[in-house]
Amino acid sequence: MRKSIILMLLFVSINLFCDLNFGKDLFDDGLYEEAIQEFEKVIAGEPTGDAAARALFYIGECYSATEEYDRAESSYKRLLSGYPSYSSKDKAFYRLAVSQFEQAKYRTALSGFESVIERYPLSQFSEFSLEYIVRCCFESEDYSDLIVKGRKLVKDYEKSNYVPDVMFWMAQAYFKVNIPEEGNALLKRINTEFTSSNANWKAVEFTTGLLEKAGKTEEAIVLLKEKTQENIPRQYEEKLKNKLAEFYMKISDYESANNEFDEMISKFGNSDNIDFYITKQALCLLELGHFSRIIS
Repeated sequence: MRKSIILMLLFVSINLFCDLNFGKDLFDDGLYEEAIQEFEKVIAGEPTGDAAARALFYIGECYSATEEYDRAESSYKRLLSGYPSYSSKDKAFYRLAVSQFEQAKYRTALSGFESVIERYPLSQFSEFSLEYIVRCCFESEDYSDLIVKGRKLVKDYEKSNYVPDVMFWMAQAYFKVNIPEEGNALLKRINTEFTSSNANWKAVEFTTGLLEKAGKTEEAIVLLKEKTQENIPRQYEEKLKNKLAEFYMKISDYESANNEFDEMISKFGNSDNIDFYITKQALCLLELGHFSRIIS
């Protein structure tokens, strides 16, 4: 009898393991509704087990993937309240806060991200929370609090790869509270100390916008000419080169603008903006009197 019970329990465990793995395979393939069905089977089969906790986490991930963040939030909350011994609570708390952020529950999300840092200071999810903390403040228009929190995060996590991103949001906050000298100082620091970070290129884009707003087109051109000669990530290169070409057109330097559009058409032939670049180049050629090129 005892042997039969052991065999039955073993059989149930194997089935649950298979259902969980099958659900994860469906999740990886983007079949989220089908994956949720498999994960629910795991929970129904052994509602108090570790497999059920992992299945519930993946249900939250499925809803996050389909941008059903309210249902994702419910799943993560259910996991954290029902399975206090879950081994990846740092990740679950982080994903819960992200789901709240995506619903524009910025104050609630802020509390969640700060809780991750307080409870799990050595976790990678603490570092992932850094930029979210200042973004929550920015979206809540609490710029002074952003600056205070940002300073502390930069000090406490000075070696983190997310520090330049925190500094970028701080720079924007300084401009919002009319302290542009501090904002400019942070932008300059990002451009000199964190040249390989995405925040560097965000700072270049932001600075260009400030120069444009101030009517300093020539200065913006000098900055963009210098920066677009560097090893720039592709997702920023297209935007910055397009901005440079438009600035050239603004000062009637159609030859330089034409050269930029020519390069973009060649390099970004599959871009969603390719028709726009072709049209803009045609306008440049028209101004230059290169009618035969327009026809060809």
